[in-house]
Amino acid sequence: MKFGGLYFLILAIAAIGLYAAARGEGIRGAPDHTKAVLPTEAKAALPGDRAGVSADTALLSEDRAKASAIQPEARTNIPTLPMQIRLRVFSLESISELSIESASEYGSRASDTAVPDMLRVWDDEGVCIYSVDHIRLTARGNQLFLDGEEIAAPLSLYPARDAPVTAQSGSQSRAKKRMSVSTRTAPIRFRAARASRVFTAHSIQIFAHGGELIVIAALPLEDYIAGVLAVEAGPYASLPRDQAAQYLAAQSVACRSYAIYYLQDGRRHRNKYFDYEYCDSTHCQAWRDHAEAYPEIVLSAMRATRGMALRDAAGVRYAPGFYSSTAAASTVLPSEVWGGTELDIFFEPVTNRLPGEPEFLNKRSPFARWEWREKKETFRAFARNAFAAAWDGAPLRVEYSARGAARRIRFSANDRESILGYRFRDEYCRARGWGTLCSLHFSVRLEGDSIVFSGSGLGHGVGLCQYGAMELARRSWTWEQILRFYYPRLRCAEQ
Repeated sequence: MKFGGLYFLILAIAAIGLYAAARGEGIRGAPDHTKAVLPTEAKAALPGDRAGVSADTALLSEDRAKASAIQPEARTNIPTLPMQIRLRVFSLESISELSIESASEYGSRASDTAVPDMLRVWDDEGVCIYSVDHIRLTARGNQLFLDGEEIAAPLSLYPARDAPVTAQSGSQSRAKKRMSVSTRTAPIRFRAARASRVFTAHSIQIFAHGGELIVIAALPLEDYIAGVLAVEAGPYASLPRDQAAQYLAAQSVACRSYAIYYLQDGRRHRNKYFDYEYCDSTHCQAWRDHAEAYPEIVLSAMRATRGMALRDAAGVRYAPGFYSSTAAASTVLPSEVWGGTELDIFFEPVTNRLPGEPEFLNKRSPFARWEWREKKETFRAFARNAFAAAWDGAPLRVEYSARGAARRIRFSANDRESILGYRFRDEYCRARGWGTLCSLHFSVRLEGDSIVFSGSGLGHGVGLCQYGAMELARRSWTWEQILRFYYPRLRCAEQ
């Protein structure tokens, strides 16, 4: 009996081992890190994209496999993110009137000829009232007008839908009906007095607030990332294609990480009338619609890194993938630019130069060194208007961070309070233009009747330096190596 029991016990242990091995886990349940999930064709395409995975995507797949080996415990506390985001477009323009029409082509720049009877106007009961080739929206205070008739806000716009829209809930005034518009084709064109934009198949809501039209589009997160990458990427055209693909893949992860970080921490924009996660300006990340024809290499970089984002070393928190055009001699901590220290845990300053090399990685940037000068009297007026400060005509008193960023500025030796460096730069650039004080890495001197700023870099200098990343790609660095260089405290992992 004893031998029989031992025999059956051995068989049971062997069976358990075979079962665990078949699952690829081993007896202790250790994960198999050699198996990386690569993007499938089903995930790869935006609307209108060519089917399949391009050569650029295949080129990046091996690097993605290395970066996607994630410890299972790293996934446990990560919040579930929405697949759709809300984006305010025309965020830099003050628009009180819009003409909306259906464009005639998709996947390329649309023609200037509207398509007859392609816009269908529906009431809140799903009844098509009429069909036209264009409509006109006007904001008067918080009131919204459709072709001169007041309607209840928001107006919902559904591109490329023939079916009646679903009635929206809520009591409706007889004087103001809630209306919807559908188009039979995509994209659609929005025309304003000083701006014109084309959009693809996104659901759009339009509000009136303070005499302005607020246009908010709902779109998939990855479509948004592709639109950001198309605008925010550095000038990669001078790179060979395979090297450009590596840089764009690194930039794609940085753009996605920035978006996800602020998505998980709550909306950056809130209003009691409407809310949205992002705007289409550099306040969040600049964006343009797919109808404006993204380069295929941009789409390939987005597809190859789909879902990949930066996290802290433990893998339990998403990290903001800050990036700027040109860092100076070193990248800096967020606290050196914006104050506060809560974001410093994600970053470590990086010398923008490889060991043993005399030149910095930003050497090809036109902003590696810059200079800006202005008449003293003009600058004195700026100090008075922007900060109610009396400049005494002496060189500015500048307090620098450990890595040379202007942290605080005084206009006079008698000033009791200093001005934060980033606030000084923001106000100056709003008054003089964003190509004036290119970064916080500047010195100040007086020459005759002028005040002269001499500096290095473009942008805040936190995280990835775009010109540096392109230089590393030029040296055949992979996108994963580029991310490790500029984000040494972070890891790249899949959502």
